[in-house]
Amino acid sequence: MLIGSIVVSVSVVILSNPESRKAVDIIVLDITGAIAVTLGLIVIYRHKFDGQYGKPFFCLTMGVFFWLAAEITISYYYFILLIKDVPPPVSFADVLLLVGYVFFALHLFMMLKIIRKKINIAIVVGTSLAAVIFITYTITAHAPLISSEFAHRHYLVFAVNISYPVADAILIIPAVSVLVAHRTDYEHSIPMLLASMSLLINALADYGVVNDIMNDNTGNRWIWDLFFISDFLIIAASLYWYNRYYVTRELADRKDIRL
Repeated sequence: MLIGSIVVSVSVVILSNPESRKAVDIIVLDITGAIAVTLGLIVIYRHKFDGQYGKPFFCLTMGVFFWLAAEITISYYYFILLIKDVPPPVSFADVLLLVGYVFFALHLFMMLKIIRKKINIAIVVGTSLAAVIFITYTITAHAPLISSEFAHRHYLVFAVNISYPVADAILIIPAVSVLVAHRTDYEHSIPMLLASMSLLINALADYGVVNDIMNDNTGNRWIWDLFFISDFLIIAASLYWYNRYYVTRELADRKDIRL
């Protein structure tokens, strides 16, 4: 079902008329983001803040909400303000996206707190090293452009462009740690696998977008948006799994306790 949804969504964008592809791309992003947020709100409504996973679920949903808000902001630029070259180098959408990263980080660190006794130190060290390499490679690859941003005093543009890979690298460490800790827990391993996959796909897309922006090549943005569309659908699948299995079982257990 997940693979089919991704194939259909990205196909709609790829097969659209090149002249209207950007508009279709933006609309599909909004729709898939709305699906993920809706599933998250259902989880919050059913599960509330009860139990050890209540607050992490809330933070995960809020992260997706702010990402959707960023996409809606881009839609506003494109369809209402008629700014076709979106997003601008730095916009309110960037603020919303980075706030979303904060909530994703809160979600993951709350999950780490829950399973702290199961954390594999070797995995944490390995993923931390990979994150440092990722950040170093990103900065090194863009060193000439980074120097140019400083030379022209475009400090805000530089800060925003670097924030994305740094945020991705920070999230990968707890995501992989939580995934490994839950590898024998079928109920949680599936959604954590999906969440970790989502973060990796998002990191790849962020790198591509930042690379194109810093090289003044925004014509291929729609290609990277295919990854973001997949990202929303994968998060939606993770939330669906939690709602269908974990939350349903939790509610049944609470009902049995009351009886």
